[in-house]
Amino acid sequence: MICSVEGCSATVDRVNGGRKGMCGVHYQRMMRHGDPTREPWGSDRLEWLKSNSQHCGDDCLIFPFQTDDTGYAPISVGGKKTHAHRFMCALSKGAAPSKRHQAAHSCGVRSCCNPGHLSWKTQSQNEADKLMHGRSNRGERCGAAKLTSADVVFIRACSDKKQRELAEMFGVSRGHIAGLRTGRFWPDL
Repeated sequence: MICSVEGCSATVDRVNGGRKGMCGVHYQRMMRHGDPTREPWGSDRLEWLKSNSQHCGDDCLIFPFQTDDTGYAPISVGGKKTHAHRFMCALSKGAAPSKRHQAAHSCGVRSCCNPGHLSWKTQSQNEADKLMHGRSNRGERCGAAKLTSADVVFIRACSDKKQRELAEMFGVSRGHIAGLRTGRFWPDL
């Protein structure tokens, strides 16, 4: 059985059968808001994005609504979750060339929705942009990093010490020391 809400193709299983013929998502919306078609984040966000899709200024156009812990702005479009900058990129530049393309910021500001700052890029191109903007979690900025830049320089300079000694000294594996010496890890240092 298919959900009774128009445009929804989700199936209603036996567990959900007592939910007035709606899928779990639409039933929850009905119970919370009295309307199964209500978007969780409201249409005001979408209206703001649509009204600014022709924005021409050079400054960042910061999304005025709440952002998540990562700095991106979640929105719901037709019952599907996405981010404001991705929706804005689709409005201003057309659909993504593929599902693998990401909406990349040329300014490096995650909450920016200026159409002039957004473009479709592959993940590797977007990662290169992050490096250029200093937003990548490489090296010491990585939360799991045990070494500092000075430690890596020291390890690479100590060609007379064995990997085992250096691994014990810094609390990392011998394989990690080998990767540091060959430049596989921390390549930009």
